[in-house]
Amino acid sequence: IAAVAAGFVQDVFLDNYDMARQHYALANQGGDMLASYNQGLIFSLGKGVAVNWNKAEASFNIAAQRGFVPAMLGLGRYYL
Repeated sequence: IAAVAAGFVQDVFLDNYDMARQHYALANQGGDMLASYNQGLIFSLGKGVAVNWNKAEASFNIAAQRGFVPAMLGLGRYYL
């Protein structure tokens, strides 16, 4: 939970997307579905990186498989 919270602060309040991605990746390895979803948002919105729908889809898919409904909606946008 701490890694997701740290990533969220870096992402939303400090606009430090590189550090946010690092925190989300750490939390994602621990099975956190919100971290996977937030990684998907970073890649789908191009926050600090070029838009990469392949990486976004992979992250949304992990979160969706873990039961996170917003990630399922993110996948829906990808497939449209």
